[in-house]
Amino acid sequence: MESKIGIDNLKIMFKSIARLSSITANGLSDGIGASDVMSLIDVLKIANELKEADFSAMPQEFFDLDEEERNEIFELFKEEFDLENDFIEDVIEQILEGLAQLIPAIFAIAKRFKL
Repeated sequence: MESKIGIDNLKIMFKSIARLSSITANGLSDGIGASDVMSLIDVLKIANELKEADFSAMPQEFFDLDEEERNEIFELFKEEFDLENDFIEDVIEQILEGLAQLIPAIFAIAKRFKL
C-alpha cells in the first residue's frame, strides 16, 4: 500500500467534505429529507474509496501540492459545496478563496521552520 495519500485521494476527501457540509447545512435549515439521505449515501460511496489511504500523510501531502493543484482542489470544493442560502455559500467560498491566497505563505513558513 502506498504511504502517501496522493492528490487524487485529497480530491476525493475535499469532495466528500464539501458534499457532507452541504447536506448537513441544508438539512439543518429545512429538515432532513429523502434526497438528503440519498446524497449522504452517495458521499459514503465516494468516501469509501479512501479506506486504504494513509491519513497521517495528509498534512504533508497537502503541503507538497503546487499552486495549480491547490487551486484545483479549492475549485473542486467550491463546485461540490452547494447551500440553499446562496449568500452564505458565497461568503464561505470567498473565505476559502482568501485562504487559498494565504496558503502559499503559510506553507513557506511551515517548511522554513520544519513544522
